[in-house]
Amino acid sequence: MLRWAVLRPLLYRHASRNVSLLGKPRMWSSEATISSKYFYLEPEQKDKRVKEEQKLVAEGKGLRNTGVKIGGVRSDGKTPRFFKTVEVNAEDSGYIVRVDGRPLKSPKERKIVAPTKRLALCLASEWEYQDKFILPSSMPMTRLASGVLDLLPEGGSDMVRKSLLDGLRTDITVLRDNNNFMLSDLQKRKFAGVVRWFETHFGKVIVSSEYGGVTHPADTLQVVQAYLNKLDDWQLAGLEPLANASKSLILSLALMHGATTYEEAFKLARLEETLQAEAWGEVEGGHDIDKADLAVRLSASIVWLQARGDSPDLPK
Repeated sequence: MLRWAVLRPLLYRHASRNVSLLGKPRMWSSEATISSKYFYLEPEQKDKRVKEEQKLVAEGKGLRNTGVKIGGVRSDGKTPRFFKTVEVNAEDSGYIVRVDGRPLKSPKERKIVAPTKRLALCLASEWEYQDKFILPSSMPMTRLASGVLDLLPEGGSDMVRKSLLDGLRTDITVLRDNNNFMLSDLQKRKFAGVVRWFETHFGKVIVSSEYGGVTHPADTLQVVQAYLNKLDDWQLAGLEPLANASKSLILSLALMHGATTYEEAFKLARLEETLQAEAWGEVEGGHDIDKADLAVRLSASIVWLQARGDSPDLPK
């Protein structure tokens, strides 16, 4: 039995309640489970599919590997919670999340097998946390898992690496605004720490206000490329949205390796927006939503990376 409180440090303010995720798979009613599985079908189609699967059960083939397809969940939050139990089981290739005994599958019907138990528990918690309806917006790590399986294996990994490297040209920590003295001074003071950390490990970067981006030394880019090549798909799936949300690979790597905190990274990612809000005031329904969205994206990505673990050693 694993209590929810054990997971709270990993789950960025999810509600506290007891839940059993590990151990021997629970028994379930085959008829009820099959029926709930096809909640989205018209009655006649649903009856047909239920009878087909009940026949499989009668033949001893069971439900355990039929799977729950993530793509079948509506994005508008109107899919009712159709399952009762969530559990994590160890397999030869990793850890699998099962919903009512059936494995989670990506939209392309690939079984989600997490490389670590902690990551599987994070995914399981997002499903267990759902109430009467399933809210995809509250399941950011489930979306990341789908991307790992459906996008990255099809040539996506190299594209992500290239995108991250290209992003250094417009990284907010090195591309400064010389048209606003207050912002330029703030950037100089606030970004100095993470830039210095990055240069210690990866090499010199150019700080500039050039329109169109900064051209960094080739030696530095080669070191960064070599580091990115060591990341597996699960690590890339966490780093890429982290860099997109913070608008900075430099800041993301510092956060990934513990050189800065989540709270500090959140402030640095919103440096310009915060200065504008202080000068002109916050727009209700604008700035507050942006902050909430950034908080979810940053926290989900860093929890994902911590749960994945085994990050490559820093170059220097």
